[in-house]
Amino acid sequence: MLSTDMINNQFIVYNEKMDKYFNNTKNNSYIFELEKCCGYSEFILCFVESTLEEFYTNVSYQFQTCPSSSNIRLYIVINNEKILVEKTNMKIKEFIKEFRQILKPVYPLPCKVVYKLFIDDGHCHEDHASLNNQMLNENGMEICRTCIIHNTI
Repeated sequence: MLSTDMINNQFIVYNEKMDKYFNNTKNNSYIFELEKCCGYSEFILCFVESTLEEFYTNVSYQFQTCPSSSNIRLYIVINNEKILVEKTNMKIKEFIKEFRQILKPVYPLPCKVVYKLFIDDGHCHEDHASLNNQMLNENGMEICRTCIIHNTI
């Protein structure tokens, strides 16, 4: 059995390696937060030299769908308008430059820069009874969040 000191040392080593990993990747990758219409979201790392087509493949693997038959679509959403992120050979760094006026970091500094995209896998997972789906209107009353991707309530 490991002693408390050995376990603490392992945590220190782990945290140092994770810090080093993220510090090394900040110059050659971007972090995206992919959000489904139900409100579920997760991060995905994408290298700056990757293409949007490669990014779609990685998203398919992360969301456990087969890339060759995947109907996943990614969108930028601004003012309830959605802009399809096309599967092209455009590099991610070029994509970020092209949409720099729209893509803004989600979290404040000193957090790492994270850009939000919305993911549509072809199904509206909107659960109007879900706690993740509740928000308050201007009068403080609970209302269901509008499905940004499918434009439904």
